[in-house]
Amino acid sequence: MNRGYVDIAQFQRCTEEGVCHVTKMKKSLKYEVLEFITYVNAEGLVI
Repeated sequence: MNRGYVDIAQFQRCTEEGVCHVTKMKKSLKYEVLEFITYVNAEGLVI
């Protein structure tokens, strides 16, 4: 999906389907951190 544009609607659809993705943010992207969450799985790994 990294083609020089950000399709937030596409990211949202994928997220709702349970897809996890990593992408780099554009310098001009504005965002707000809603909360910080740290998970520790059964093996003791921080996610």
